[in-house]
Amino acid sequence: MKKIYFLLMGIIALMFSSCEDEDKKVREFTNEFVDKVMNEDARSLHRMIPGLMNCETFGLDDYVPGKVVFEKLPDGYHIQLSEHSSMVVKVSSHGKLSVVSTHGVAVFDPDLYDFAIRTGWVDSTMNDAIVDSLLSESEFRDYMIEHIIHELRNKITVTGGETGGVTQRDIAVTVHNDTEYNIPGEAYNVVYRTEYDAFPHNNETITFDGEDLPAHSNIIMCGIKRGVGMATHTDVCLQFDEECLHNLCMLLYKANGHEYQDWKNGKLN
Repeated sequence: MKKIYFLLMGIIALMFSSCEDEDKKVREFTNEFVDKVMNEDARSLHRMIPGLMNCETFGLDDYVPGKVVFEKLPDGYHIQLSEHSSMVVKVSSHGKLSVVSTHGVAVFDPDLYDFAIRTGWVDSTMNDAIVDSLLSESEFRDYMIEHIIHELRNKITVTGGETGGVTQRDIAVTVHNDTEYNIPGEAYNVVYRTEYDAFPHNNETITFDGEDLPAHSNIIMCGIKRGVGMATHTDVCLQFDEECLHNLCMLLYKANGHEYQDWKNGKLN
């Protein structure tokens, strides 16, 4: 009887020792992983996180070492690193630790990520590797940007003309915004050109800096040019800042959350 008792006590002690060793290994593994995240060691993290290949920026908001929560799973651990960041770690039968997935560790372009959330391109429950893979595919983003830019170019227009005498002429141009978007001034400018067949050396171009343009509104810009009689040709046009316009498209678009799925199904016009 005593032999059985001591055998059971030995087995229990061994189990506790094994659990303590595993717990220690998991905590050390977690600390090493966190160090790589904080140092943005992208090369190491790409090797450690399955499927994550493109993201180069990493971080942990509100990380507090003493508040990391370890939840035991059948074959590993769910580790809550901070309020919005976590990872799943697998423990093999030989005691080897490996990252299965992470959430909120990879840091994506905030404007692109927000656009992706709003259009249903990604959702907040997806792990980092899935988000990384989806956002690396630019076809949907390019389609949407082209779609929005087409609307802006067709529904933001400008008209204008000039009045006055021989030596000085007043210019007035009106920018019409028939979209539902508020357009910042840095996204565009207005160019007014005059050409004279008889006096080509007097041809003139005047550029008006853009002004903030609320949705469904008009603004008037005024200027003065020297007068040399009636111009043979006048032209007024909008010039958009292409980079600014591309960034604006993602910020401005009022999504319904189904655009990505509709695009995949060929239903998005």
